[in-house]
Amino acid sequence: MIHVPIVVALQFALAHRGLTALESFALVTAIAVPVSFGAAGLLRRIPGFRRVL
Repeated sequence: MIHVPIVVALQFALAHRGLTALESFALVTAIAVPVSFGAAGLLRRIPGFRRVL
């Protein structure tokens, strides 16, 4: 639930940078994983949202 918008936004941001598919994948993965975990951690602090996640 959390990672999809983050990954898509990063892919659009890197779309026209001239990177190969493997480079783009590695960069998006390296950025998206910690950001997704951080966002999930912050969202879990919202009362009632923890049940959803």
